[in-house]
Amino acid sequence: MITPRRKLLLAAVGIVAALGVAGAANATATTDPPAEANREVAYTKAHLAEASVSQAAAETTATQLHPGTVIDAHLESEDHGLVWEIKPDDGTTIWEVQLDAHTGAVVSDQASD
Repeated sequence: MITPRRKLLLAAVGIVAALGVAGAANATATTDPPAEANREVAYTKAHLAEASVSQAAAETTATQLHPGTVIDAHLESEDHGLVWEIKPDDGTTIWEVQLDAHTGAVVSDQASD
């Protein structure tokens, strides 16, 4: 069953794909998904060269923890420094896994709000 929240996430992913972000599903459900997705895409593009760990490697690590479909992947600046935020959807729960963008170490792993 596709919940209203999942529909919103999937719509935001489609918007980002239309923007031409190769290999990325960089969208997050908010009250304004396109603006949030654009911010995340811009930040990821601006800081991609700083990440030692590729998006593909970060997604692989996250889906090893929570097998499913990655619905969101972007770089963020957190308390831990530059991190990949990966959101795999296992069909029942959307997870938020944050990995250090320099070492690939998991710094946070929790169900998404």
